[in-house]
Amino acid sequence: MDASLWRPVVSGLSGSLITVLLMRRWAKTLPTTYASKPIEQISQEHRFSVTLGNGLFLTGLCIGVAMYQFGDYSNHDLTPLAVGFGFACTAPIAAIWTISNLQGRDPREAFVAFSIGQGVPMWATYGSLGIFAFIAIFGAVRIVA
Repeated sequence: MDASLWRPVVSGLSGSLITVLLMRRWAKTLPTTYASKPIEQISQEHRFSVTLGNGLFLTGLCIGVAMYQFGDYSNHDLTPLAVGFGFACTAPIAAIWTISNLQGRDPREAFVAFSIGQGVPMWATYGSLGIFAFIAIFGAVRIVA
């Protein structure tokens, strides 16, 4: 069998292994309280926001894939990637903030609940979402232009 067929498999398995190891390490460092409230209570109060945020993230990824499949984009065009990841990273943040404010709750608690729900520290969650949300600007400019 050709080695080029195994490279994606090895790459995927390596990335998965690194992710699992990081998640186990980070799980030990996650806070158990925030603003003197137990994390379980915060997670319960913001369950809808977290679920919607996760759904919007998945929707963004599907938008990017659909743009490649049904749009007139080549495999090397980064516009669908930028739009998909941009939506996937900005929509959850916007939804969590909006829902928390509409419910009269502290958005910071919702952001903590979202981060804990991912099993990742806040700096990693919002650092990566922020970087990829910046890519949305590139995608928007490419679509308009």
